[in-house]
Amino acid sequence: DQSRTQRAGKLMDVSELKNKQVIIDGYNLLISVESALSGGIIIDCRDDTFRDLASVHSTYRTVAETRPAINLIGQQLQNLCIASAFWLLDAPISNSGRLKLLMEEIAVKEGFQWQIELDNSPDKRIKEEKESVAITSDGQILDHVDTWTNLHRHIIEGLSESQIIQLKGIGQ
Repeated sequence: DQSRTQRAGKLMDVSELKNKQVIIDGYNLLISVESALSGGIIIDCRDDTFRDLASVHSTYRTVAETRPAINLIGQQLQNLCIASAFWLLDAPISNSGRLKLLMEEIAVKEGFQWQIELDNSPDKRIKEEKESVAITSDGQILDHVDTWTNLHRHIIEGLSESQIIQLKGIGQ
């Protein structure tokens, strides 16, 4: 309950992102949107975040939903008129370099203004970032950032493919 209250106090509504810098927990956001697009289960958690049940430990493989997910995220960021987007991908996960190249290719083609970096410890970088609004649903990150936004929810709520299971309200 304490974490939920603390996280709510640091939440910036997506409507307030105009001209703001965002820092994105890349795999966290991308895999959630991929999962929703594929009809996978999305959990509506007590802290108001959407989380998926997919897990990536040491390797990532693109799926049929990867390109549509990247495009959807990019379009949403453009629609929100953010100042800049900085994606962090976990360097130790295999195929991160390939994903970075794919994302850069799509960004050039679609005119998305973002930077993508491979990092050995993206969670740490996001936690330490003070100038940007964090985009993640990772509780360990949310507990340490100054400001975050719920882009996962903003995107996934609009997808008819989503299978959302409500945990909000349980134990509250």
